[in-house]
Parts: sequence; structure tokens; C-alpha cells
Amino acid sequence: MDTKNFAEKLSESRQNGMMTQEELAACIGVTPQAVSKWERGVSLPDTGLLSDLCQILDVSADELLETGCCRRDKNNSIVQQAEVLRNLEVSEPLKVLLGVHIVEEFQKSFNPGKYHELRLSLARKGILMPTIRVKDESWVQPDSFVIQAYQKILYGEQIVGQEDMASYIGKKLEEVVSDPHNYAYILNRELVKLIVERARQFYPTLLEAVPECITYKYLQQIFKGLLLRGKGILNVNKIVEVIEENMEQDLSVDQMIEKVMRVEL
Repeated sequence: MDTKNFAEKLSESRQNGMMTQEELAACIGVTPQAVSKWERGVSLPDTGLLSDLCQILDVSADELLETGCCRRDKNNSIVQQAEVLRNLEVSEPLKVLLGVHIVEEFQKSFNPGKYHELRLSLARKGILMPTIRVKDESWVQPDSFVIQAYQKILYGEQIVGQEDMASYIGKKLEEVVSDPHNYAYILNRELVKLIVERARQFYPTLLEAVPECITYKYLQQIFKGLLLRGKGILNVNKIVEVIEENMEQDLSVDQMIEKVMRVEL
């Protein structure tokens, strides 16, 4: 494996998927520092991680490794299996689906920097937006776009005459994700883990309880409950503190949420 070529291709594929190194690391269960070393050509991932990397980044092993060839057995089963997996539809946390008539205009006006600014704007509100998949979809009306989380449509609109279509869709995306009810639906365990890891940089001792005593699953339930009640989750350290203080009371999730809500978040 050519370390330099692999590093460049990995970095390019990650950025094309609009993922941060932290997000990619969380998806495959390694540290952000490990991903950074791979992209700088300092080290290479274990071969057992290549399949996960290819699936997450939506690239083939040949593209990622730049081998220029395909591994085949006598019946081409490996190649056929890879093709099937690449076409397997899996529900994703957040997708923007474009009608065929607006795809070209979206591509012309798309600016990765603006979408990065969108993610930063949401992050300042305590909202970590998942990686967005943008694709054309045949069932979407030709002049429309749809914002979908997993299999649920959160927003849809017919769009005509917008000069900067990508920016317009980006603004709608921010509005949709900012809605607490929508974000409660989008929020998954991996996002919860990333939020906690960020907070841990400031409150390492307090957040030792996660996930040793407070699981990511349980914290996800608390976060969702707060969001559905119109409360933010920006103050992660205080939320965890209240949970830890009341863990021995054997409270239900709803009762714990009520405890947390009594504290100014």
C-alpha cells in the first residue's frame, strides 16, 4: 500500500463526504489522532478497518488504495458482492434529496465552505449536525428538494428561480435541524458520543461517568427527552452532573428528565 497515495485519497474522500476527522474516527471506533496520522502519511490503518472505511466514505477499496485493478475469484463473487453493497440503501441520519431539474444548478452553486459555516453555526447552539448526504432521487418532484432523516421526510419544497440554490437549501437545512423536535429525531448515539467527547475536553473529571456509569444510550434518551420538551442540550456537563447525582434513586427516564429540567440549562 502506497502510504502517500492512500493518505491523499483518504483525506479527499473524507472531505467529499463532508466529514470531519472526529466524525470519521467515531464511525470506525478509532481516535481522531489515528485518522490524522493516516491522512498525513505517518501510519496506515489495520487492514481490518479498510472495509469500514470504504463503506463509510462510499468508495471502493480500489479507489481508496488506488490499485488500478479489482480482486476477483473464479466466479467474480467478490466483485459482485462489492457492487451489491455499494448499491445497498441504508437509512442515514440526514439526506438532502434533489429533483432531476435542480441537480445541475445545485452543483454549480455548491460551496463546501458555506456548509462548514452552517455546521459551525449549529454547533454554537449545541447542535452537532451529522454528515449530510446529497443525492438526486427519482421519486422527488423534478423542481423540488426534500430533507430526510432516516426514512422520515422533515421538509420538502418546490424551488424555482433561486440564483444560489445551494445556499438557499443550506438555510432551510439549518432551520430544519435547529427545530428541537427534528433534532431529537436525528440525534443518534454516535452524535451523542461526539458531543460528550467535546465536553470532556473541558470537564474531564465530571465526564468520567460516561460511558462507565451513564451509557451513551441512556444519555441519548435524556437528550431526546429534553429536546422534545423544548430544552437545549448545550450544557452537557450540568446534565451529566444531575444524572450522576440521582443515579442511585432508580428513577425512570422521564423522572430523570424532570430532575434535569429543574436545573437552569
